Amino acid sequence: MAKARFSHLGAGVPGSVTGLVHALESYGNLPLATVLKPAIALAESGIIVTRLLAYPLAHAE
Repeated sequence: MAKARFSHLGAGVPGSVTGLVHALESYGNLPLATVLKPAIALAESGIIVTRLLAYPLAHAE
C-alpha cells in the first residue's frame, strides 16, 4: 500500500480527473479533446526514460 502512495506506482487521486473536467467545463474555454490531446499522445507513444528519471524509479521503496 505504501508503495502505491509514495512512488511511481501512485498514478493519481480518485476523482482528480473528474475534478479537472469539472473545472474545465466550469471555467475553461477549450474543448476537452484539445486539452487531453497532449496526454493522449504521451500515453500512446510513451516517453524516453533518462538516467535522471530512471534512478528514482528503480530505487523507489
